[in-house]
Parts: sequence; structure tokens; C-alpha cells
Amino acid sequence: MTRAGADPVVVVRPAAHSDSAALDSLRRTCRAEVLGRRGGEGLVGSAAKVADHSADRTTHTIVAEVAEAVIGFATLKPVDEAAELSELFVHPLVRGVGVGHELLVAARRLAASCGCARVDSHALPGDRATKNFFEAHGMVTRLLVVSGPSTEADASR
Repeated sequence: MTRAGADPVVVVRPAAHSDSAALDSLRRTCRAEVLGRRGGEGLVGSAAKVADHSADRTTHTIVAEVAEAVIGFATLKPVDEAAELSELFVHPLVRGVGVGHELLVAARRLAASCGCARVDSHALPGDRATKNFFEAHGMVTRLLVVSGPSTEADASR
């Protein structure tokens, strides 16, 4: 629904089985984008594990749509006092118009309704756009995870 000169109406709702094809397409686009960045392999691997368990009752996927077309999604898993936002993705052609904002607001509400006090997520090293997005929404870095080879012989590479 779009009025002349107005921004399109973004609807955020729980994902339905009928969204499977759209979610698969968005996840492929997301993975291709993330794999091109430093640290992307690890992030894609952890998000895939969550997506594989999305049938469990504690993992929630929400979608954003405009004119009944799914253009973004978020996956949230409540764990103790935190909810892990393992995926938040908006199709590249519709970024910068508030879709990510609407998904994050809905994810936070969902986390609160599950009894979580905070939402945790990830940003890849050097991904200023993601870091800036989260910071603009009041989220702050509270832990940096570093990674390296398990043996010293491999450390010289």
C-alpha cells in the first residue's frame, strides 16, 4: 500500500510456511554478501545452525514485507536473559528506508515478550554499516571475539 509521494508501508509479522521460498532466496543473497567479508565464514556457519533449528519453538523468524513481497527478515533465539539476533537482513535494493529499523524494533519487542532483558547480535570486522546501524539503535559493543589457529605452528600464517 503506497500513497502518492509517501513511503511504502512496511509490515513486520511472524514468518509463515508460505514464506519459505522468499526466505531461502534472501538467505542465499545474505550468505553471498557476508562470505565476501572478513570473518564471514564463521558468521554464516552460526546463522545456518540457527536456521536449521528454526522449527524449534524457541527460535523465531519474522519477516518484513511491502505490498505482500518479503524484503527482509530477522531470526531471534531467546537464551536466558538475552535473545540472540542471529540474522537481520534486508534486500540490498530496499536498504536505507527503515525496513531494518522496523525489523529490529519488532525483534526487541519479541525478545521482551519472551522475558529477555537484552538483544545480542554480531557485526563483522570492518562492517561499519552494520555497526553504525546497531549503534544508532542504542546497541553497544560489549564483547569482541578474536579467533586464531589452535596450534602455534599454524599461527605463523
